[in-house]
Amino acid sequence: MAKKLPKTIIIVCLSLLVFLATCPCAKAQDKKVELKVYQKFFKATNIEAQYNQILNVMIVQLQQGFVVSFREAIKKIGDTTPEEKERLRQLFEQAMGSYVKRMKVKITEVIPMNELINNVYYPAFSKHFTVAEIKELIEFYESPIGQKFISTTPTVMQETGTIMNEKYAPQLQKIGIKLAAEEIEKIKPEIEKLQKKN
Repeated sequence: MAKKLPKTIIIVCLSLLVFLATCPCAKAQDKKVELKVYQKFFKATNIEAQYNQILNVMIVQLQQGFVVSFREAIKKIGDTTPEEKERLRQLFEQAMGSYVKRMKVKITEVIPMNELINNVYYPAFSKHFTVAEIKELIEFYESPIGQKFISTTPTVMQETGTIMNEKYAPQLQKIGIKLAAEEIEKIKPEIEKLQKKN
């Protein structure tokens, strides 16, 4: 019995070493398998269309900065003739078109879609959904009704946005104008004091 103990200890130690050596590999392999499931999910949900929408939103926001820069550049010109104004408009459109094309390229270089999936969407989704749940979602999104949901969602969102604008925007604009006037009225005495000093 005493002779078997060292052999048993050696076997246990070797088994433990093998287990410890393969454990990180198994975890890495599990992560790869999990990531593949999530990538299939993102493909099923047409993440590329969402990626393109995000790019377009970013471009629109960045265009505002371009407009400000262009206005600053032409402030120094002073009075212009109608022909000069038309030429400035043409220059603006030309520069804006070039800016948008170049910016789209730069955005895709800085945020490639695969990086966005692996570094943003995957970590966020994996916090809230198990792999089993993602597999269920894949089944839904790959089904005919799931595909219909994906394809009609942008149209539905646009339609609901239009209805909200028609139904609520005029009312909110009136409220906004009224509240702005009230707030300006509150600070009007201070503004008038500053005007008298100048």
